[in-house]
Amino acid sequence: MTSQNHGAAASSSSYSDLRYFPRWQVRNRIVYRLQGETALHEGRSHDLSCAGVSMISRFPLSKDQKLKLRIYLFEDKSIEADGQPVWVREVDQGYMAGIAFCNMSTKIQNEILQYAFEVKKSDVVNHWFEGWPQK
Repeated sequence: MTSQNHGAAASSSSYSDLRYFPRWQVRNRIVYRLQGETALHEGRSHDLSCAGVSMISRFPLSKDQKLKLRIYLFEDKSIEADGQPVWVREVDQGYMAGIAFCNMSTKIQNEILQYAFEVKKSDVVNHWFEGWPQK
């Protein structure tokens, strides 16, 4: 498939703001629905942070859509989040979308960080102490 944008990429200032939080490459199950609809869709995360998730699904999304997401951190543990695509592009597996979380509570952000510490501890430590002198 060819790479095709279904929404403009985030501006450089918003891009850097979103990248304040580290991202962890993970392949977690995501069940989502478009706001105002009852149909559920499934996707897989490509990476996850406290500010958003990039998701691969079979359906293209557009930037004006609002989503209700259930992201499975573990088979028996999930979080719920509201989100909105900031970019979408076609990939071999379907469509990849960068989803910014909306109105994310500190409690849910802490759950994501706890998950990252359990699954990708070295990535978290390396991000937070990047640039510090090593002994």
